[in-house]
Amino acid sequence: MILRAQIGTLAAVAVAACIAWAVGGPIGIGVLGGALLGCAVAGLCVAMQMKMAREAPNRVMQAMGVAFLVKFLAMIAVGVALHLLDPSAAS
Repeated sequence: MILRAQIGTLAAVAVAACIAWAVGGPIGIGVLGGALLGCAVAGLCVAMQMKMAREAPNRVMQAMGVAFLVKFLAMIAVGVALHLLDPSAAS
């Protein structure tokens, strides 16, 4: 069963791949890597929500909150990692 969100995620990866190919170099690799990491985190959260909906439908809102926090913490972790990286390492 494929969801509309999964179709959108695949479309986002395709667009990111096109942008990465057009930009090229380390920046293109970063664009593609970021898109793949974001899609992986989102996919895991959707899988967790679907599992929770099957097993305990009364806790779906809790699963949505946990998924939001997981995505938020992933964005914070990537932001901190990018802040700590040396900008000259990309060239």
